[in-house]
Amino acid sequence: MRMHMLRQHVELGHVSTPFCPTFDMVADHMTKATPKPTHERHNAGAMGSQSLAPPITLIQHLID
Repeated sequence: MRMHMLRQHVELGHVSTPFCPTFDMVADHMTKATPKPTHERHNAGAMGSQSLAPPITLIQHLID
């Protein structure tokens, strides 16, 4: 039933389904083995930069 409702909304133009090339598919790094550069690019985009810890001054008020 859900698929028919979705199909109807797509046909009416309420929802668009744009083409997304494999290069831009962010979920690929979580669902299949990808080359290291692709994995790192998608991981950085989805998870943000995880290389640096936040400065302690930003969270000091939470500790006190």
